[in-house]
Amino acid sequence: MVPRKVAGKGRTGAKDNITVAHHPPYNGKGRDDMVKRSKGLRSQTRLKFRVRPRERGKSRITKALQSFKEGDKAALVVDPRIHKGFPHQKYQGQTGTVIGHQGRSYVLTISDKGKKKTFIVSPEHLKRC
Repeated sequence: MVPRKVAGKGRTGAKDNITVAHHPPYNGKGRDDMVKRSKGLRSQTRLKFRVRPRERGKSRITKALQSFKEGDKAALVVDPRIHKGFPHQKYQGQTGTVIGHQGRSYVLTISDKGKKKTFIVSPEHLKRC
């Protein structure tokens, strides 16, 4: 916003210089005064976290009850119907090794561009490889 000077009368009747802000004219190159778009954790996941038509409804209990041993290979496959223990969308479909468990969840290591990363994921989001 660009301030501009406006001459006006104050209480005393004398002319005061008052600064009033106004918007510059639209130049067609985008607007700076627009609200920025939110980019939350689940943005741009409409197709990635979609449940296929034949799988719709409640999640199967066998997914929650599946067990893994240390050294087992498991893929991170997000079940969007269960919100707890959700890995980030970037790691959807990646395969890792189970190195232990923490409460009800499992601890996985995944190699991401040469770096070892550790995830704590609930069993509903894991698929045996």
